[in-house]
Amino acid sequence: MKGKFLIRITAAVLALMFVLIMFISVFTRADSVTDNDRMCVFDTICTSNQMGTWILNQQNASSVFIRSTDIKPTDYPYSDAVVMNSAVGATGNASITKLYNSPSNNGFKLTVNMDIRSLAPISASGERQGIGVDISLENGAELEFTLNSFSGDNGLNAVISLYYGTENCARVPVVLPFDDAMHEWSFVYTSLNKAAVLTDGVIAAEFDDIRLDEDVKNEAYVRISNIISEKTENVNYAYINRILMYDNPVITDFSLSPFASKENFAGTVTTSYKLNDDYSLILTLSDRDGNDISIKQNIPLSDTEHDFSFDAGGITSDCKIKLSLEKDGIILSQTVAYAYLYRDIKAVECTDKLTADEECAFICNDLENIDFPDNSVWVRSYYASKKRSETGTVLNCAPQEDITESFEYPAVLNGKFAVYIGYISGSSAVCVNGTSVKMNSTYDDTENTVHEVFALCQDFSGQTLTISNIPGNLIKIAYIKFVSISDEDYSIYQSDADKNLIIDNDGFTDFCLYDINTSDDLAHIAVDSYADCFDFAAINISPFLTTELNYNSAVLNKYIGAKLDALGVSAENRPSHLYEIVAGNGLPVDYEQYMSDSYKKARSSMLALSKEGSVPSIVALSADKRGIDAYASLRMAAFYNPETQYFLNGSMFYLYPEWHQKESDLMSYYYDGYRNYITELLQELSLMDGIDGVTLDFSRYPYVIGSEQNLPEGKTAVMNEFMRNLRAVLGESAVINLKIAVPADSYATQYGIDYQGWIRSGYINNLIVIDFEKESFYDYMPYLTLCEQNGVGFYLGITNVLGDIPDSEYLSELEYLGLYDRNTNRISPELCMQRAREAYSAGAKGVYIYNGLTPEGDGSYSKYYGRLNSLKDTEVFFRLEYPSEFVKYPVTILEKSATELFGTHEFVQPKEENDSGILPVVLIVVLSISLILFIALCISNKSTSRDRIDDALCKNAANNTVSNDTNTQDINEHKAEDDYSQISGGKTIERLIDSDGIEADSQTVHKNDTEVENDTENNNNNE
Repeated sequence: MKGKFLIRITAAVLALMFVLIMFISVFTRADSVTDNDRMCVFDTICTSNQMGTWILNQQNASSVFIRSTDIKPTDYPYSDAVVMNSAVGATGNASITKLYNSPSNNGFKLTVNMDIRSLAPISASGERQGIGVDISLENGAELEFTLNSFSGDNGLNAVISLYYGTENCARVPVVLPFDDAMHEWSFVYTSLNKAAVLTDGVIAAEFDDIRLDEDVKNEAYVRISNIISEKTENVNYAYINRILMYDNPVITDFSLSPFASKENFAGTVTTSYKLNDDYSLILTLSDRDGNDISIKQNIPLSDTEHDFSFDAGGITSDCKIKLSLEKDGIILSQTVAYAYLYRDIKAVECTDKLTADEECAFICNDLENIDFPDNSVWVRSYYASKKRSETGTVLNCAPQEDITESFEYPAVLNGKFAVYIGYISGSSAVCVNGTSVKMNSTYDDTENTVHEVFALCQDFSGQTLTISNIPGNLIKIAYIKFVSISDEDYSIYQSDADKNLIIDNDGFTDFCLYDINTSDDLAHIAVDSYADCFDFAAINISPFLTTELNYNSAVLNKYIGAKLDALGVSAENRPSHLYEIVAGNGLPVDYEQYMSDSYKKARSSMLALSKEGSVPSIVALSADKRGIDAYASLRMAAFYNPETQYFLNGSMFYLYPEWHQKESDLMSYYYDGYRNYITELLQELSLMDGIDGVTLDFSRYPYVIGSEQNLPEGKTAVMNEFMRNLRAVLGESAVINLKIAVPADSYATQYGIDYQGWIRSGYINNLIVIDFEKESFYDYMPYLTLCEQNGVGFYLGITNVLGDIPDSEYLSELEYLGLYDRNTNRISPELCMQRAREAYSAGAKGVYIYNGLTPEGDGSYSKYYGRLNSLKDTEVFFRLEYPSEFVKYPVTILEKSATELFGTHEFVQPKEENDSGILPVVLIVVLSISLILFIALCISNKSTSRDRIDDALCKNAANNTVSNDTNTQDINEHKAEDDYSQISGGKTIERLIDSDGIEADSQTVHKNDTEVENDTENNNNNE
């Protein structure tokens, strides 16, 4: 009996362990699935009996949403579905709606299993009809797909329509399956502003450049509708039995290893979610002009961070990296980075002699042999890469109040090198050979991460590299990289570049934002705040608006005074200052009720400042001290609603109604008196102290002549006379800049602004072309060519607010690179440089930044704006500085060196604790216990016959003396059998355990049990 008991106990234990393994496996797998499929917003089965959280919307009684219970079983092939069926002649829209919390606006994938039997066609009036799939995102944006029948040519049987934005619609004729079978329909929208419809994983229709209107709805939902917009015999008839909503994964980060080269191109791509084999990450390399190179790699997928490494030999050094996340042939996310790949990167000791070798780089991350004095402010720690086997030394310097201490890099350097500093997050600034190098202190890593920054470019022949701390800055240097520089690149770096950047100040916004009550306040905000951060050539300072100025103008006062004289307004009833507005009758107007607090603040500041001098002159003199030119930039036709915007129009606007355009609130250049005012005002501005010229700003409001002259050629004649007279008044030596908006045929020439004629006639010195208020990456080459042909300087106008651009993939690239902020719709200085680099290469004289610059988090301005001054600056940035932005990798900080800790330079990262480690540990424990029990069972089965007889005798004696105990044992054995039977589902151990070997052992165990019982019976008989 002991053998049977051990078998049963072992089986019970094994069964329990099996159940435990399965439970843990399922639990772990469920957790893993949840982690892998976090993009799944909801997963629901639409059944006839349980709609779950789906809401039934029956908007019209004659339009029917039929549940399966309303359909005869013979007409209902699916047991788990909802039927959408519209009655013949019905109108209206019945639907089901699912509210959900969309985790992001990265885009979505909605899959619906449908058997479509019939679709209504597009209505004659073009209204929506058919089966509609309507999705609203968390930002309120909404788009709707509709499926309609279609009797077209070429065998097409349906139309897929997409409604988006404000009454936008795109339609694609397609072939859809009508085969009385269930198909998987996928409705996809991506972060690249693209949409698609797939049937069974095959693209049926694609839609590009989808622009959604935000805040259309207040909640996120999915609605599937049965839409009938007019009485017709056509019906929608479909079965629906499963709906799933996914949030698309996107590429969130890309980093290159500092050791990346052509021979070992290595880095990491991070995605928002874990990916499976259904997705592909494609990496493509191209040269700086965008020409694809024959290097295309599919990056292996692993967790959310996907490491790659391959040989990229044969490519040009300056390259563009494009990453695409694809599924089912649709690009869900696309990003671009830039890198300069060297032929080779050699790891060196800090004492190794380095000689410049073109296209070769040297990296030293072992800084152990650098000497420091006793009690130095520099201390050492160590690090190891979490991704790879690299280890290194960290040179640390805590923020010192007033101590500066230098150390020399001990190696002999021969040749021209660009020097890069690898630093760990948290570092702020360091001094390299007398050059202050700002590290990106905005990195807020939850863990330690190594980043890289370009320090300087120098001919080190006979010179050394000296590094020192800057008091008050934390420094953690992880490595020093030396990149060999060609003579050509070095000459570009060393050349003196002209300053050709003009920035804009509208002469009003600063007064609304800041406390400006003195000339020093104004100089600091308008000039010093920029000049302290970067170099630039000139500033455009506006005197505010056209007939309301930010200074006490003699010309404006003359025109106001003349009119008040004509009206007979006495001196005591006249306005005491420029911002006390009078109406057409010369009497003061109470307009404060229409002013915002910021407007009141600006008025108060400008009034206080007018006592010290004119705003344009204060700014110009401050710029002079910095070697910066200043241009007075007049808005040539800026007028606002006369009923509410008294402050913005000023008294002159109301005193001269005879100069207004017919049927318009604007003033007209058609009238000699108004043209004379503008000419005199520009002359006054040009003669102010510090002013170097004037800018005629026709870009914002070019509506200079109204219906008083309807013919374009008549308007052109008037404006040509104005410009001819202006040049004569200001003189040939005066600098006149003309600023116009694109497209010029819409924003200039139709109003008489004949910029081409003015360029050819020599009326202007420089042309500034800009897109009105928002950047669209317009084609500037026709303007540049015209200027070059006539000896006029061309300035490319760049706006830091992004407008609609046709290439949605480019928009995604910008966002990934940090060049574009979707929330603020602003572009970064790096993107400005990319645009400027193209323009300078084409021959532009300079760059003009419209409507202010984008400040950083601390209120300062990026040094990168200073790279907009010339082609040299942009080339240096993209060739030497920008690639470092993509170098980053996580590290572990060590107290001792890798050699001391591990006895080797090769660092093996310890396994991090995570939930996925539970299952292997449990398996090991379970298998160990099972093995021990199996060995014990084997030992038991191999007992001698005498042992078995003795055991039987002991059992017999025990039965005769303690029968109660025996009965108890029998009861327990039966209970154990019942328990085991319950655990195994009533199956025998042979069926429960599938292994042939264990099955055979089980049979042997049964056989041995029989032999033991027979031996025991024979011995009893013998006794």
